[in-house]
Amino acid sequence: MAIAQVPDTARRARLDTLGRQLATTGARELAYAVAFLVSVSDLELSPSESAGLEELQHVLHVDDRRATDLTVFIADVVAADDAA
Repeated sequence: MAIAQVPDTARRARLDTLGRQLATTGARELAYAVAFLVSVSDLELSPSESAGLEELQHVLHVDDRRATDLTVFIADVVAADDAA
């Protein structure tokens, strides 16, 4: 089953709407972290997934340093689970 492509403007408008609904920093960071986790669930990060995460990061107002901290933490947790 193919996934329908959503025009960039419609996707961005939808992301902006969702981003405004997440009022707290914690909620926005959690949304970003979950999106990252879903994106790397196959243990790979494609260029389109990376671009989508970057767009989401900016819509959610997660700064670069915090996004890096979150992704490193999640990667460490996933790697630790693989080692167990």
